[in-house]
Amino acid sequence: MPVAKASIGITSSNANRRIQIQKNTPVTNSDGTQSDSWQTVYTCWAQVRYYPQTRTGGAARTFAFGEQFWDIALTFKIRWQASVVITPAKMRVFYPAHGINHVYPIIGIQNTDEANKDMWLLCQETQAQAVN
Repeated sequence: MPVAKASIGITSSNANRRIQIQKNTPVTNSDGTQSDSWQTVYTCWAQVRYYPQTRTGGAARTFAFGEQFWDIALTFKIRWQASVVITPAKMRVFYPAHGINHVYPIIGIQNTDEANKDMWLLCQETQAQAVN
């Protein structure tokens, strides 16, 4: 009887983009209000896959990740790691690329086949700023 071939996960040749995973640690200002303070908690290499907005509203994204993630703009595929707990909605990906700093809130995470070999960070772009 044939045995199913295990997923090999992400390879070093595919992980060619350096990203930072950041966590928000709000700080209290002198007037009592809170401000966001993003701290880098993990840096790694990733494979980036874009899901451009289409005339049909991004049908490819819906089929790829289900109805709940209809608004993802891209995914970052990283090697499985257990050193930092990545929490959607409380963390973001900071991705400096080609002279532009991109900020992507993490809206979901997928552990491919629950095999602990790679993770997909499902993200939505909210900010892009040119670097001087």
